[in-house]
Amino acid sequence: MSSSATATSRVEFLRSRGAVMDGTGSVVADFGDPAGERAALSTSAALLDRSMSSCLLQQGADALDLLHRLTTNDLPSMEPGDARFTVLTSERGRIIDVVQVAVVETDRLLLLSESSSPQPTIDWIDKFTIIAL
Repeated sequence: MSSSATATSRVEFLRSRGAVMDGTGSVVADFGDPAGERAALSTSAALLDRSMSSCLLQQGADALDLLHRLTTNDLPSMEPGDARFTVLTSERGRIIDVVQVAVVETDRLLLLSESSSPQPTIDWIDKFTIIAL
């Protein structure tokens, strides 16, 4: 008995379902009926392709306070179950990343990054993290 598997790229998969890609060839512009798709959003759900983003976990008793100091939104008032967008900035106010922060527990945060490469975000947060032994 034999079996075979074929790999399909993300773009091939989306195109097989009618996706029309933008000029870069990696982002879906629409699925063939932009006006109909916009109209459907007012009465039903939408599918959001987040495959080019990253998911990070930040832990520690001071995780929310640290992230608050490095971003533009007011985060200390957040409680477990809350989520909000914020912008991670450099000392000069330059954008490092846009993240959605979700408080899983008081000492655990889930960060949904707009970047497909999470390392610069991790490095920036780590730069200001003090680990107590």
